[in-house]
Amino acid sequence: LHEIHKTGRTAFITWEPWQLPVSGQSPEDQPEFSLKRILAGDYDEYIWSWARASKSLGLRYFLRPMHEMNGNWYPWCGTVNQNQPEEYVETWKYLHGIFRTVGATEVAWVWCPYASSYPDSPKNAFSCYYPGDAYVDWIGLDGYNWGNSQPWSRWQTFDEIFSSGYEIVTRLTDKPLLIAETASAESGGNKSQWIRSGFEALKNSFR
Repeated sequence: LHEIHKTGRTAFITWEPWQLPVSGQSPEDQPEFSLKRILAGDYDEYIWSWARASKSLGLRYFLRPMHEMNGNWYPWCGTVNQNQPEEYVETWKYLHGIFRTVGATEVAWVWCPYASSYPDSPKNAFSCYYPGDAYVDWIGLDGYNWGNSQPWSRWQTFDEIFSSGYEIVTRLTDKPLLIAETASAESGGNKSQWIRSGFEALKNSFR
């Protein structure tokens, strides 16, 4: 992190409580990383060590814990692994509280849902996961154009992917917003045009 800072950049770290799944295992099927286990203190030593190191560092960096919580593909998502959305909020506050306790105030907390909820249900709505402005510094959004690379996917423009999620999060809060992850497949359309139109959309439609 010091080396990154020397270049005039700010580090952006995604913090994922899981293990890369073995072949044949569903990624979300990791009960040892359920929200209940985090809240029970199973990983406190690791979390506190990060918080203390962040305090000692004394440099600003972005921390994006447990992103895409409104999906169904990670162990911390709110509708899998016997999790509940309210447990996600509690877990977020738990992590944030540890950093606050040690005085790691330079860390910028990035709350980052996927641009669409899967499953798309009231229980899995963005608002069910928002911990509140006191616990969030930035809002992130992830979204991908899978084109026709998957049996379930179709070509989508940047606007189609992000416009709904953008409207939702900007109603939830006026915190600054960034696109944390995005990309386009090459199958099903013109990828270079997708990238160009995405920058145009950012300038004209997302302010």
